[in-house]
Amino acid sequence: MTEQSELARKLKAHIDTLDGEIRRLDAKLKVVEAETRQRIERSINDLWAQRGEAESRLDEVKRTSESAWSELRTGFERAFDEIYSGFKRARERAAQDDDGPPPPAGGPTSGTTTDRS
Repeated sequence: MTEQSELARKLKAHIDTLDGEIRRLDAKLKVVEAETRQRIERSINDLWAQRGEAESRLDEVKRTSESAWSELRTGFERAFDEIYSGFKRARERAAQDDDGPPPPAGGPTSGTTTDRS
């Protein structure tokens, strides 16, 4: 698997994770108090923004030719790590009012052999 297709796979897995987190928080909104509700809504909005950014990056990765990929790889990985950091921050805020699992350690592009997506 090429680095480009590996990053595309990780981006897709991250988008799927964001979708699940958004659905979980939406369900939680139905049973919480107003202050908690506002924090969760902010987290959901942050997650939607992160998801949109990840989706845009995935589209870019898919459109990038193999020859251009090597020149753009570092920038894509850096941007994806920033997206993931934003996801972690949003999830940590939501976790303040939740019994769910903590966010995974490390970013999706950290390390080459460990799948963290």
